[in-house]
Amino acid sequence: MEDFEILDSEPKADKNLDNDIWESFKWWESKRLLFNICIISVELFSCLLYLEGTISFGYEEAIYWSIAFTLVGNIFYFIGWILEFLSKVFDIWVKSFEDSRKYFLFIGIIFSMIVTFNMYSQTLS
Repeated sequence: MEDFEILDSEPKADKNLDNDIWESFKWWESKRLLFNICIISVELFSCLLYLEGTISFGYEEAIYWSIAFTLVGNIFYFIGWILEFLSKVFDIWVKSFEDSRKYFLFIGIIFSMIVTFNMYSQTLS
């Protein structure tokens, strides 16, 4: 594969592409609840672990920023679906993203949990 082959390639024109994209979107959306449960669990655990910091920070503020952080996390959750979408449209990267999507989901959830815990520990400690 040459350096600019991906950039020069045209989007794949396939009548099954719409079905593939819709199927991948449904798969990622079916896992969103798991993602949210993991993030909210880390938020609650962090607030309880740093209860003194949570009290001084304020319950209302903690709830407000937890909701905001979860919403932003859900926006970033689309990265997995977008990577799969691009790999299908331009026929790049991995041969079968379906085989790799579980790994991407796992890595994304672990990364998000680490970022969440780190943010809460820095704010509330």
